[in-house]
Amino acid sequence: MGTTVNMTGLRAASDEAPAAGHVDDVAVAELFRTEYEPMLRLAFVMLRSDAQAQDVVHDSMAKLIERWATVENPGAYLRTIVVNRSRDLLRWRRRWSWKPLPEIASDDADVDFVTDLLDGLSPTRRAIVVLRFYEQCTIPEIAELLRMREGTVKSQLHRSLHSLREEIES
Repeated sequence: MGTTVNMTGLRAASDEAPAAGHVDDVAVAELFRTEYEPMLRLAFVMLRSDAQAQDVVHDSMAKLIERWATVENPGAYLRTIVVNRSRDLLRWRRRWSWKPLPEIASDDADVDFVTDLLDGLSPTRRAIVVLRFYEQCTIPEIAELLRMREGTVKSQLHRSLHSLREEIES
């Protein structure tokens, strides 16, 4: 009988001895405990949909568990998966003109204004702005996460901020 993994990533049952490079249940549980909420917030800021943010984070955790034995830095790898999966969904939305159902209305008009501004950016530019100013990532960290050159991140960030300024001023 094979090993089954539940939603928290913990092994439920196994009749065979763990293979070399098996999933470390304690490490997975600790990563889930420490990173689930921050990754959920990151996905939500990018997607503006609680349900899709949860799906992205759960899918990302499952993908991380599949590759656990080969991943050097699970936290960074998880963030990369969450950002890339969120970007994929944003591209899909643009392609099919999909808009998320309105979430619970915010009492803060500033938050609504900022999220509306972010909606106007491309998925890549939105990811760069969110990573830089919401996640407080450095330019080299963003470049590594998005697999871009640092110069490309800087120019995309500059163009994004210019675009946001123009939108605010109009």
